[in-house]
Amino acid sequence: MQPSLQPDYAEVQALLPESVQQIAGLIGFPATEALIRHFGGVPFRIGKGLRGAGERRIALLQEVLTPAQVTLLMHHFGGEELYIPRCDKAWRAWRNRCFLAELVRQRQAGPPPEQPTLF
Repeated sequence: MQPSLQPDYAEVQALLPESVQQIAGLIGFPATEALIRHFGGVPFRIGKGLRGAGERRIALLQEVLTPAQVTLLMHHFGGEELYIPRCDKAWRAWRNRCFLAELVRQRQAGPPPEQPTLF
């Protein structure tokens, strides 16, 4: 089976840090992937929405996540600073898997047909 360009959580789960697996368990892998792409590498204080700074952070999260997903994160991590890793190792491993699968596919297909020359 060839990996698609869109990672499947079951295939990359072992490559992800425990904190990301925990987030994915709460809000799902597609939302976690969007969160990582948008905020990866940044410590992010998940507020409770009671003060101005908390409201601004919630607004930032709502640019990427649904209100229900933000609520889940607030209930689970409210008041804590959550580091959202970039998951570079996992993304590189996934990219390499896709590259190697494409290479195998092309080798199995054989060389491209010869193109007619003009000269």
